[in-house]
Amino acid sequence: MCAQYYGSTRFSVHSPGDLSWRISKDSAAAYAPKLFSAERMRLRSDVFLNLALPVYATWAERFEYRHIVHFSSDLPRQWRAGLETAAEQFPFLLLDEVEGACDPREMIRGDMIRAGRSDGPVVWFRVDDDDVLAADYLESLDSFASADHMGYAVSFGLGIAAVYEQGRHRDFRFMRQLLPSAGQAYIGEFNAESGALSGLEAGPHDKVDALRPVILDSREPMYLQTHHRHQDKAFGKDEDHLVRHNRHQDSVDCGTLVKKFPTIARSDPADRPTSS
Repeated sequence: MCAQYYGSTRFSVHSPGDLSWRISKDSAAAYAPKLFSAERMRLRSDVFLNLALPVYATWAERFEYRHIVHFSSDLPRQWRAGLETAAEQFPFLLLDEVEGACDPREMIRGDMIRAGRSDGPVVWFRVDDDDVLAADYLESLDSFASADHMGYAVSFGLGIAAVYEQGRHRDFRFMRQLLPSAGQAYIGEFNAESGALSGLEAGPHDKVDALRPVILDSREPMYLQTHHRHQDKAFGKDEDHLVRHNRHQDSVDCGTLVKKFPTIARSDPADRPTSS
């Protein structure tokens, strides 16, 4: 049974009051300037457009795969232009302009109906705009996408942490997390006759095991988390990104990095397009 896959990324969505993000707790006057600051957006555009999307493009060659990018209606023009250029380069990309809340299920349902998809499994996963999933992530996820696992979540607990400075990732270390958001996936199904989707409902990623059965696989690293000083995630306290990074001790060998994250292992900032 061939599954339809959808990834989704919130590209610095302007969402005041969202308690999931540290930056959104700022005052309305301070929030947008911080969210859309040139330094912050340059980093996220580089990681997502230049390092992540070329990896995800290889999935679209082998699987039924689409990637949804939610972005705010007030996203500054220079960063919006980068998304529009990427959508022209990568036809599997779906741009979703939002006013605040993001619901990928509506985008998925509409895309399935327009494409005339038949009944079958639909798998949705999420990944942040400053993280990158492994080259073989979708192949690993595909091994779990079966009728027996409808309504399940899949969580990959092993990843790689890296510090991002001056346009380059460095100091790669293995990291293990319980139920991380990066690449957390939900296996549902589509009913062609009614146009209904089921099984893609998601709650807090770290509490998903209280909502549905979870397949936990930590055998191989399946995501790269970028540690930098513009991270938004509320880790419980406002720690320096290097303090968080130094909690992870085991270094990553070059062979693993090249196999799992080829765009990062072989990239040179001088070769990548930049936004002014």
